Amino acid sequence: ARLGATVWAVDFSASGVRNTGTLAEHNGVGDRVQAVELDAMAVADLGPEFDLVIGKNVLHHLEPFQEFVGTLHDILGTGGRGWFLENSARNPLLMLARRLRGRFGIAKFGDDDEHPLAPAEIDLLRGRFPVVKLAFPTFVCFRMLANYVLRGNAAARAILRGLDEGIAAVLPFVRQYSYRQIVEVVK
Repeated sequence: ARLGATVWAVDFSASGVRNTGTLAEHNGVGDRVQAVELDAMAVADLGPEFDLVIGKNVLHHLEPFQEFVGTLHDILGTGGRGWFLENSARNPLLMLARRLRGRFGIAKFGDDDEHPLAPAEIDLLRGRFPVVKLAFPTFVCFRMLANYVLRGNAAARAILRGLDEGIAAVLPFVRQYSYRQIVEVVK
């Protein structure tokens, strides 16, 4: 918006929409930001085609996912891009740990309906978009223990982050098993 783009900000949360509007006003771009309380599955109701759609931790909440893939395809203009920061189900160790959430003193965040974005869902994107790219800029694995098992202990988080970074430096191929991924689609 600061660069002159018209921005539609969609959130299912009323407080998220209010916060976005306040932030836009604070940054002097309130006239270029339309904050709307809307389910992502209904984003096509907004009407225009978009050049860019950005989401953070949203795809893995959308069901039926195949329906949203169609919606995303419909709202992007030719050459339009979607860019999403998401969690990933590619790491079997993390998926095992995830199944232990809520037991043995392991914290449970989220609900039973959400799940990390699975390779099968990436394949659904590949079925509709000519370009689908995955990127794993950082390796996030063991530091998840600090969130779930060690309850955010700062010292443990620092040690486990160092372990993640050290492993990725020595074995760069492990990045594809990161809990965090960037998914980009181009229409």
